[in-house]
Parts: sequence; structure tokens; C-alpha cells
Amino acid sequence: MERIIKINDTAFFEPYLLQSLRDQNKEPIKRPLLIVIPGGSYTYVSPREGQPVALKANTYGYHAVVLSYTTLPDKIDLSLDNLMNEFFYLYNWIQNLDDSYQVDKTRIFAVGFSAGGHLASWASIKFPQALKAVALGYGAIGFSADEIKMAYDTAVEQMGGIEAADEKTLREGEALLSLMEQAPLDHLSENTPPTFLFHTMEDSLVPVRQSIDYAKKLNSLGVAAELHCYGFGEHGLSLADQTTATKPGQDLRPVETWFDLAMQFFSKIG
Repeated sequence: MERIIKINDTAFFEPYLLQSLRDQNKEPIKRPLLIVIPGGSYTYVSPREGQPVALKANTYGYHAVVLSYTTLPDKIDLSLDNLMNEFFYLYNWIQNLDDSYQVDKTRIFAVGFSAGGHLASWASIKFPQALKAVALGYGAIGFSADEIKMAYDTAVEQMGGIEAADEKTLREGEALLSLMEQAPLDHLSENTPPTFLFHTMEDSLVPVRQSIDYAKKLNSLGVAAELHCYGFGEHGLSLADQTTATKPGQDLRPVETWFDLAMQFFSKIG
């Protein structure tokens, strides 16, 4: 199978499918599949939250696919509809896979990080029938209008004010904030798939409140949810182990437990 499958000129995905096996009765062993959606503030797709996560999923007996979606530098007018179309293209590809790949098409899960969590969350809301459950790592899933304005004003100030700021950067910032204004938290329903969330209390980029509020809202709707808040750790820890750490402080054994806990949650859901 091709290592990279093109969706359009700016988006593609990479499959990490396990070898086909048969049980002792020579029956095919169908495996669940995890869609991995990295973060990157919609300005790039973080490699730390892509391949390493897919390979980790493989060790749990999951097929995996990493989605590299369109980002703002490639499409300044990027919309939520554009992103949902890319996700649905990938989902249809999975559903059309030949049976020889032994994918259990009734057990499709997703994990999204930061902006990728925003995308994964919206996919679970707009296509609830597509996903058995979803995991959101420090997801940008509930920014308030005040937080969005503050983030934009702070970014502009750091660039020396409107007059000194780079026009392209300003446009990308405005487009990002427009996407973030569409907060999944405000659109949850009883049809939203079961959701696992993890976050750190020290996250200064995406406040932990977003995951807490999200879990509380799901609980109030009667949707199965599990939330883990870790005391220490910066934003963007990915697996929080040596495979994804690029600087001190990103290899945190307590936070590393999130992946195993998410897999346990998925197994309980089905």
C-alpha cells in the first residue's frame, strides 16, 4: 500500500496498517483502527503527534492512520467545512478498504491533539456515527470570546503592534481565531461519541478549564466520558515519553500513562 495517500493539493494521510493474521481456527482477526490527528495551531501539522502515536497504537493491536490536514499557510480562508471534508474523505477511504486488510470498520476511533483535538472533536459532533469513541489531548475545544481576543491582542503586541506586525502573520492569526471561535464545547449533544480527555494543569496555551468544561457537559448529556488532569507538564506533550520529547520537561512518566488509560477506555466502549 502507498505510504502517503493524497486527499487534495494540501492534505494527505499515512496508513500504519498491521499485518493480516488469522486465529487458531484460521478465521481473520479484524482489528480496530485509530485515526491520529496531530496539532500545530492550524499553522503546521506536528510530527511529534503523528507517526509516534500511530506506532504506539500498533503495539496495542490497532491499525492507525495519521491525517495531515490543510493548514492556514496553504489556505488562508481555511474553513471548518474544508477540514470536515478532509476527515470524511479519510473515513470513506477506511470504509472502502478491501477486507484483506482486516480492519474492523465498526470500531473506528480518533485521537486529536490541541488544534487536532478541535478537528477531532468537530468530527465526532458532525459525524457521530463514524467514530466509536474519541480521545482529546489538551484539545482547543472551548475557547471563550474573551480568551480569543486576549490571545490575538497578546500576539500582536509581541510583534510590536499592528503597525509593525507582518501582514501574512496577522491574516493567519485572524483566520486561526475565526476557526477557534467555532468551539465544539457549544455544540455537544447526547449523540456525541464517548470521549476520553487528558490535560495538564500547567498548560499555558490551552487552559485546562476547556477539558474540564467539556467533560462536565458530556456528563450532563449522559455521554460516557473520562478526564485525566495531570499536575505538571507544558502544552504539547504528545506521548510524554522519549519517543516524542525534544527538550527537557517533555518526558514525564505520570503523563505518559494517558495512552494506556485511553486504550482501556476504548476497550470498555467496544
